[in-house]
Amino acid sequence: MVTRHPRSSPARSYTGVSTQFVLSRTAQILGVHPMIIGVLGTGLAVGLMTLMLDAVQMSLGDATVLALAVTLGVVAVSASWLLAFMLREQVSKETKLRRLSSTDPLTGLANRRSLELHLAQEWDKARERGSPLSVLFIDIDHFKRFNDTLGHAAGDEVLIAVAHCVQRVARRSVDFVSRYGGEEFVVVLPKVTAEAATAMADAIRTEVQSMKLPLLTGKDQCITVSIGAATCDPDEDFAPTRLVEAADAQMYAAKMAGRNRVCAVALSKAAVTT
Repeated sequence: MVTRHPRSSPARSYTGVSTQFVLSRTAQILGVHPMIIGVLGTGLAVGLMTLMLDAVQMSLGDATVLALAVTLGVVAVSASWLLAFMLREQVSKETKLRRLSSTDPLTGLANRRSLELHLAQEWDKARERGSPLSVLFIDIDHFKRFNDTLGHAAGDEVLIAVAHCVQRVARRSVDFVSRYGGEEFVVVLPKVTAEAATAMADAIRTEVQSMKLPLLTGKDQCITVSIGAATCDPDEDFAPTRLVEAADAQMYAAKMAGRNRVCAVALSKAAVTT
């Protein structure tokens, strides 16, 4: 059922949103820099004390008025600094909540929602500067075996260890590593050609294969990954999700070819619009 609002409600809503934005933005600025409120509050308190003393035209020997002025000044200074640190605490909580909403709690990597937002941003940047964009799709081989034979705690340790391996290789400031879901990871690589993406994917595969975990023994000791790499020159005629789908398809091809390997593709405009 559609709810109809009075004609004036959009204006009130817009005003409310604007006011909320201003207050939120002010809280962020002042919360991150509480000294602003503290210094302003201190200056205001000193000014009020001076005006008060001048207004009553008294000498500093009048202890009663002087004590009242000092008391009001102390209260003003204390209130300003209390407000400053309350705002900083609020901003800190909001920042933590935003970080938690965009982070995978197990591995500490960005989550899938963050990946989608970041990929869209990098896609636009790559299209503007005419540079290539690459994506790696990584899947841990036989991951179910770790959970079934060693338990989910061991499986979590494997996920964390693989995440660290990927981060060690994709360590440029512009590289974006995320957990896509389950035992899958996606890496966004701006300004990386197909050849460089393939080389990085193989470096990740080698890094994972050489990793040793104390909790793994026998046939479970070796961890391997299958990786699909896809590269393109972003164009307005297709969406960035097609690049992830292409990398996913290459990862599946690596699985079918025997696992523990890299399959890659360089996409042309014709390939992604069909």
